[in-house]
Amino acid sequence: MGKGDMLFLPFGASHPFRIQGCFISSDEIEAVCEFVKKQGAPGYDQAVLDKVNKASESIGKSAKKPGAENAFGDDPLLNEAIDAIMEMKMASTSGLQRRLKVGYARAGRLIDLMEEKGIVGPFQGSKPRQILISEQAWQEMKMNREG
Repeated sequence: MGKGDMLFLPFGASHPFRIQGCFISSDEIEAVCEFVKKQGAPGYDQAVLDKVNKASESIGKSAKKPGAENAFGDDPLLNEAIDAIMEMKMASTSGLQRRLKVGYARAGRLIDLMEEKGIVGPFQGSKPRQILISEQAWQEMKMNREG
């Protein structure tokens, strides 16, 4: 609602509750940040920085390992997800959730990637999406990209 006011609807409640908090403008936030910055230079613990850099390097290396990519170079589960929809003969987020044991957000991203790649059709409400390629075409696509 703005200026520190909001409506909150707790799970199971029949109506929302009005909650009031303090309103802080963007200018006030910037002023506080500038004040804190002027108090002195930051002091970083070199041991922590070394651990962060080492961890980020190992993450970068693991992302480049053979087999981490799929035929399209996107989500590592994309090939498996496409195989699953071909086997199920339908493309649905809930079907991928059950089949791949992933959450709704990841299953939805996989379906969206498939739509971008032209493998499944657009969203049609509660109906499963149409599969736009044949199993044979999918197998050929995989072989062409892997070879």
